[in-house]
Amino acid sequence: MFILKEGGKERYRGETMNDCLAMLQRLSPHSWEYSLNHGGWSIKQEAAATYADKLERFRARVEADTKAAYAARGYTDMDIHYKSGIETRIKEGKKYDKVDVGSSGKFMIEKDTGDIYGIKGYGVIHRGHRYGSLDTIEDYFWGEYHPQKK
Repeated sequence: MFILKEGGKERYRGETMNDCLAMLQRLSPHSWEYSLNHGGWSIKQEAAATYADKLERFRARVEADTKAAYAARGYTDMDIHYKSGIETRIKEGKKYDKVDVGSSGKFMIEKDTGDIYGIKGYGVIHRGHRYGSLDTIEDYFWGEYHPQKK
């Protein structure tokens, strides 16, 4: 992943350097060579995310999508059940990490591959319910009972 910045502020993320250069040509009135050398623009390659970073990003995404689903049903921040029902936690295991939403288990993540699975029961993986991997979390809406492919 490459990040295009203007004066230190992130403006665009692209899969390749060419994606960022193409966007720079759209955003800047000057040539990309001038913009990078004199115009305060920069392109940096993002450091590879660790498993822990991806896991935390997944936890935050599940919590945000669950919050959005509750809000769509009319719940407000004042509802005590609302807050306890969206809190998302990670419980580490030897082979799998468990993702709990509220007081219930919801997903298990295989540590070796980063694959995300539903569960049959608490701590029991359901290999028939695979929902991508930690690299494809943006492809799903995680706020419903089962994740919905976007």
